[in-house]
Amino acid sequence: MIYHFIDYTQTWKSMHRPLLFLFFCFISALAQGQNNVQILEQELAEAQSTAEKMNLQFEIGKLWLQQNDRDAAEKSLRAAYELAKTLNNKSMDAQASYLLYEANRGNRSSQSFWLNRTLDLAKQIGDSDLIIKATIARSRMFTSQGNYQQAFYVMEEAFDYFSNKGTSISELEQKFAMEQQRLQRERNLMEQE
Repeated sequence: MIYHFIDYTQTWKSMHRPLLFLFFCFISALAQGQNNVQILEQELAEAQSTAEKMNLQFEIGKLWLQQNDRDAAEKSLRAAYELAKTLNNKSMDAQASYLLYEANRGNRSSQSFWLNRTLDLAKQIGDSDLIIKATIARSRMFTSQGNYQQAFYVMEEAFDYFSNKGTSISELEQKFAMEQQRLQRERNLMEQE
C-alpha cells in the first residue's frame, strides 16, 4: 500500500486567497449597495414630483430587498405602492405589490393579499410576466400548505387566462411589423415634403 501524504497547510494556503478575495468582494458589494441606497434617499429628499418620489421609493425598496432588510424594503415599497395608487399607476402598483409579497415572507396572510393584488392588477394591465410570477408564487404557497387542489386550480386559472385573453408572440410580431410599416410610410411622406 502506498499512502499519499497530503500537506493540508499547502492546500489551505492555495485556498485562502480565493476565499479572502470572495469575502472582500462580498463586503464591497454590501457597502456599494448601502451607498446606492444613500444616493437614492438623497435624490428622494430632493424629488419634486410624486411620480419621481414613487419611482425612487420603489428602487430603494428593491435595493433593501436585495440586501435582505425586509423591514426597510417593506417601508419603501409600501410608500411606492401608496404613491402608485394616488397616481393611478397600475403598473407600479402591481410591481410594488409583488415586491411587498417578497418582503413579507413568512406572513402567509400578507403574502396572499399582495399576490392576489399583484395578479388582479397584472391582469388589468396585461403584464404577462407579473401574471406568471404571481401565479407560480401562489401555486407554490398552496403547495407548501399541502393544498394541491388549490395549487392546481391557480395554475389552471392562469392557463385559461392566457388561452382566452393573452397575447401570443406571433400576434405581437405581426403588430410590430405593421407598426414598422406605418412608421416607414410616415417617414417616406415626410421626406417627400
